[in-house]
Amino acid sequence: MPSSPLANAFAAPAQPPSIDSELTRIRAMVDRAQFLEALSELAQLVAREPRNSKVWLHIGFVYVRMSIWPQAMDALQMALEIEPRMPNAQRLLALALFSTGRRQEACDLIDDACRHAKNENTHWMTRAYIHSHTSSDPLKSLEVARDWGRRFADPLTRNAKPFPPRDRNPRKKLKVGYVTADFRQHSVAFFMRPVLEHHNPDNVEIHVYSSGRPDAMTAKLRALVPHWHDVVEQTDDQLYEQIRADGIDVLVDLSGFTLGHRLEVFARRAAPVQVTWLGYMHTLGMKAMDYRLVDGGIAPPSHAPYYSENLFQLHYMAQLRTARGFTVVRRASHAAQWSSDPHLAEQFSQADR
Repeated sequence: MPSSPLANAFAAPAQPPSIDSELTRIRAMVDRAQFLEALSELAQLVAREPRNSKVWLHIGFVYVRMSIWPQAMDALQMALEIEPRMPNAQRLLALALFSTGRRQEACDLIDDACRHAKNENTHWMTRAYIHSHTSSDPLKSLEVARDWGRRFADPLTRNAKPFPPRDRNPRKKLKVGYVTADFRQHSVAFFMRPVLEHHNPDNVEIHVYSSGRPDAMTAKLRALVPHWHDVVEQTDDQLYEQIRADGIDVLVDLSGFTLGHRLEVFARRAAPVQVTWLGYMHTLGMKAMDYRLVDGGIAPPSHAPYYSENLFQLHYMAQLRTARGFTVVRRASHAAQWSSDPHLAEQFSQADR
C-alpha cells in the first residue's frame, strides 16, 4: 500500500553527506584548480564541525596551493592544535614556513614530522627539498636526498625487471623520452622548446610523457613532438609499462622534486639510460638516475662528489629563445632554486584523508 503524503511529512530528514565524502569531493575541485569554490565549501564544513582537524587541514592545503602563506599557516596551526601529530599538517606548515623565509623553523618541523612518519614518501621528499634549499653545504643536500632515495626509490630499483635484448648498433635511431608535468606556461617549457624544435628526426625518435594540465603552450610543444602521450591519469605502474613497451633508450626527467614528478617510474628502471635535467638543480639521491646534464657554471667536474648522479658536462646547459635569437642561460651552482608550486604541497597521505 503506498504511503500517504501525511506519513512522508513525518519522515526523518535526510542526513547531510559525511565530512569525509565532502572532503573527497572538495579535493577533486582543488585538482581542477577551483580554489575559491573549494574554500567556499570548506567554510560550510567549518560551520558544521569547527573542531574537525581534517577540515582545517584541507583549508590549509588550498591556501598552500594558492601560495597564500599567512592564511595557510593559520589553518594548519588550527589543525595541529586539534590534532598535534597530524602528519600532513606538519608537512604543509613546514613548507609554508620555508616559503615565508622561516627556513630553520621549517627544517626543524619537517625533521620532527619525519621522525613520526617514517613511511611517508612525500614527507621525506619535502625534507630533502627544504634542507637542500636552506643549507649552503652541498653534502647536506646529498645526505637528505639519499635519506629519501634509500627509503622509497632504491627498493623499487632493486626489484626492477631485466630488459629484453636490445639492438646495440651505435648507428640506430635512438628513442628518447621526456617525462614532465611542465610542458605548459612554465620555465621548463620555455627552455625545452628550442630543444624539441632542433631534434634531428633522422637520429632520434622523440616521445613526451606529459603529466600536466594542458594550456596554449602545451599545444605549441605538442606540434613539435611525433609521439606525445598524455599520462596524467596513469599510475606509476601503468606509465612504467608504457615506457618499457615503447622501447625508450634514454629517459629524461624534467621535474626532480617538483609538482607532477614521476620519479617512482624512474626508480622502477623504465629505460636503460635515465637522466635528469633542468627541473631541479639539486641531487635526487636515487640510484636509478644515471646522469645529470650540467655545464661548468652549474656543476663543474670538481662538484661530482656532491651528486648521486654522474655529471654529464654540456657546453652550456640551456638556451632561451629571445626576440634577438637564443641566449645561453647559466646559473651559479650555489644559487637558490625555487619552485613556486612544488610537489611537496601536492598530496595527502591516506591517514589524513
